[in-house]
Amino acid sequence: MTSANRTGFGLLPLLARLVLGAACFFAGWHLCFQKVEMTSHEVRLLEGVAVVPVAYFADESPENEPGDAQDADSADVTPPTPIGPLKHAASGNALVERAAAERVAVQLRQAEWGDWSEPAAWAFAVLLLLGGGMIVLGLLTRFWAGTLAILLGVAFWLGPIEQAGMFDMDPFHWVLAREAFEHMLLLAALWVLAIGLLASGGGFWSLDSLLWRGRASSLAEHSEGD
Repeated sequence: MTSANRTGFGLLPLLARLVLGAACFFAGWHLCFQKVEMTSHEVRLLEGVAVVPVAYFADESPENEPGDAQDADSADVTPPTPIGPLKHAASGNALVERAAAERVAVQLRQAEWGDWSEPAAWAFAVLLLLGGGMIVLGLLTRFWAGTLAILLGVAFWLGPIEQAGMFDMDPFHWVLAREAFEHMLLLAALWVLAIGLLASGGGFWSLDSLLWRGRASSLAEHSEGD
């Protein structure tokens, strides 16, 4: 193989690693260490607690409908205690700051993952963070590429397919659901990059190449010495 071919074949895995690794690393960082606003409804759904309709906080008796003339300020009721630090309070639906990974856990709850929702969401976040960093470095590239391909496949199924229902739509109308369409294409592109790295490895400019090439050279020298 000529040096030009070697450079070309080494450049493609490097670019794929940088794109896939950076996307997964920063997504994992966001999920693990940054916070998002969640409504009290989402928090209760995350904790598996049935949500009480807001209209019945003042009086749970069926004869008092939400449209009755009874003044809510005169009701002698202690409002439910919100969970976590509040950023904004709207009537019965306060915004709460929680780790971004718990937004993924809410989606898993809606997908009926039950008590596994929160552990699975945090495992997803940590694996994205570690896998993205390892892919950028090119260390254990095939292992992490396979792991990320599985995670991206699950995200593709739960997001664009299950939640957004993209495959239930006419493909010529996908572009009308712009956010879901872009999300679907992003996940598909990253999945293709992961599959490509699983097949090709990290390339010449990777820690894998440096470590295994050094090991192969030492084994060759040892065999020649024998």
